[in-house]
Amino acid sequence: MSVYITPVTFEGKHITPSDDAAMIASSNTDGITGGCALTKSGTTLTLAAGKILACGRICRVDEPKTFTVGSSGFSRLILTIDRSKENVDEQVALDVETAQTVSGFPALVQNDINNGGAKYQFVIALMNDGGIIWKCGRSHSRGYDTQVTLAANGWANNQQTVYVDGLLATSPAIVAYAPESQAAYEAAGVRPVLQGDGTITFQCTTVPTVAVKANILLY
Repeated sequence: MSVYITPVTFEGKHITPSDDAAMIASSNTDGITGGCALTKSGTTLTLAAGKILACGRICRVDEPKTFTVGSSGFSRLILTIDRSKENVDEQVALDVETAQTVSGFPALVQNDINNGGAKYQFVIALMNDGGIIWKCGRSHSRGYDTQVTLAANGWANNQQTVYVDGLLATSPAIVAYAPESQAAYEAAGVRPVLQGDGTITFQCTTVPTVAVKANILLY
């Protein structure tokens, strides 16, 4: 006896937003798809018009938006999709959160909103009183590679944290030395020890005297 399931991409059938977004999310990371430049002046953050992709859902910023951010500690701009709200126009919101340390922010809620989940959050930018220190990159296909540089003077207690566009704490990632940095990387015992939302923390056995580069492959 056959057990039937729902045909989606078939003649005469309707593709729902969840169907479409699930396919986009499977092949593309969260990020900016166009526009959305960020500028900070004092305690004012401005997000320019553009488009953002989060969990396969396209969200549009029709005109520049301004936000008040903290004058001390850290602030982050987050996009929240909450499909439990009845009004579709209220299902997407931008908010600023503040914390005294980067680790002091609440954990992001990232349910699969294309498969029954209600809420998904995504960090647009992280900043302190000195300016924007990290912002999300452009949305890209999974399997994207990038490179970070560990500055020789950037180590504290044999650790250094760098910001990585498109990375989340739960993102599958492969980290390895760049070929030109192999000797210094291995001699200093450099290795990744902690992955966060937008960050990777490296540790070393001895502090390298030169900058070393690491390649990161994101899935």
